[in-house]
Amino acid sequence: MTVYIDIIGSLIIRATMVVIVLSLNVTLNNAMYERSSRVVLKERATYIADQMRADIANLGNGVESWYRPRLDGDTTYLWFVGDMDNNGSYEDVVYYLDSDATQPGSYIMYRVVGSGSPQEMGRSITSFGVTFYQLSGNVTSNSYYAKSFAVQFTMKSDKPVSYNVESSKRVYPAYSWKMRFFPSQIY
Repeated sequence: MTVYIDIIGSLIIRATMVVIVLSLNVTLNNAMYERSSRVVLKERATYIADQMRADIANLGNGVESWYRPRLDGDTTYLWFVGDMDNNGSYEDVVYYLDSDATQPGSYIMYRVVGSGSPQEMGRSITSFGVTFYQLSGNVTSNSYYAKSFAVQFTMKSDKPVSYNVESSKRVYPAYSWKMRFFPSQIY
C-alpha cells in the first residue's frame, strides 16, 4: 500500500513540476513578446526622429542672409525651409499628419521635400506637436519670434502586448520622443 502512495505522490510532484515549468515558459514568452514589441516600436520612432534631426540641421542652409528662414508648425504639421541636398537652392520641408483609416485615433506621418511626393515616415502616431520658444525661454505662439523650438510625437504599437482583466482593455505599448532645437539660422 505504501508503494502505491509513493507512486501517487511522485506523480503529483511531477505533474506540479510540469505545470510550473510550463507556466514559467508562457510567462517568459509573454515577456519576450512585450519586450520585442517595445523594441520594434522604438526603432520605428527612431527612424522618424533621425530623419527629422537631419532635416532640421539643414534649416536655413542656402537661404539668403537677409531672408529669415521660415519655420511654422502646430499639432498637425512642421514646416521649414532649408537646402536639403546642398545644391545651393532651398526647398520647403513639411512633416504632416494624415488620419489612418485602419486605426481610428492614430495618424500617418508624411514628409515632403520641395515639390516631391509625400514619403510615409511612420504609422500609429497618436500625438504630434511643435512648441516655439522666445530667447527668454518663454513659449510663444508666433514662430517668427521663435529662437528655439521643440518637436514631440508619440507612437503607439498597432498590436496589443497584454490584456488588462480589471478594465477589460488591451494594453498597447507607446513610445514618446521630444527634442528641443536651437538652430543658429533663426537668430
